[in-house]
Amino acid sequence: MRTRMYTSFSDAAWTWQQSETPRLLLIGEEWVKRHGFPASWARRLYRAGLSGGRWPQVAVVQGTAEQFLTRAGAAEQGMRMLELGGGGDPFRGGSLAYEEDLALPYLAAGDANHTILSGAVLFKKQQAIRLFILPGE
Repeated sequence: MRTRMYTSFSDAAWTWQQSETPRLLLIGEEWVKRHGFPASWARRLYRAGLSGGRWPQVAVVQGTAEQFLTRAGAAEQGMRMLELGGGGDPFRGGSLAYEEDLALPYLAAGDANHTILSGAVLFKKQQAIRLFILPGE
């Protein structure tokens, strides 16, 4: 799996329009706490999935995306965890509006360099309001 990092979602989306839709999109927990997850992103990712024939797996990761990706095999393990969780259209048909709630999976670093699906992040009005941790994590 090839890894690319972007500091601007607009730059990333433009790149995807020129080439291929990403298989996995990881967004750092620290970033979403400050900026949320705009409905326009969800619509753009939904359209990218339609044009690319598959929707990218999307998750919030513990800490920053850069830290998460520096761990050997983290992207591949995260992808497997998300696919086991059902995959498919993460945005329910691309109809997200500003008022609509959204929950994204949350991936954390586990023991011995294993990635674990440890919960979800709930967004209300595009802002992260709560991190749900699965029992036992």
